[in-house]
Amino acid sequence: MEGVKKRKGTAASKEIIVEDEEGIVRKVKAPHEAEGLELMELTEELERLLIFESFISFAKSKDHKLISAVYKYREYLIERRLELSDTEASYCHKRLATLGNPVKKGFWYHLRKDIREEIKASLKVEETSF
Repeated sequence: MEGVKKRKGTAASKEIIVEDEEGIVRKVKAPHEAEGLELMELTEELERLLIFESFISFAKSKDHKLISAVYKYREYLIERRLELSDTEASYCHKRLATLGNPVKKGFWYHLRKDIREEIKASLKVEETSF
């Protein structure tokens, strides 16, 4: 008679979103990795910030300039027709500054304006193609 093998270990680890003491948003496996970190409710905005973090990690691993993560994130937002929120711009600004690549505040204004214009242009192209 053969039985079913039981899996070793504890219950399945669930990933949660946290902000560490440096203000970096990241996913961790609960509960042992989340100890001492601020738990955050998962929102669409936080999910997008995790994507921004992945672009930063990729840029660092490939020795690209960190500003390339911002432009990659810009393309990501335009493809999905999403505008850059105040929270996202503030987080990106702080994150680049902590990594030693500060960007002037005016950059974010122009980036947001550019994203808005690109989204409008793509919508106009769709309207004229019908």
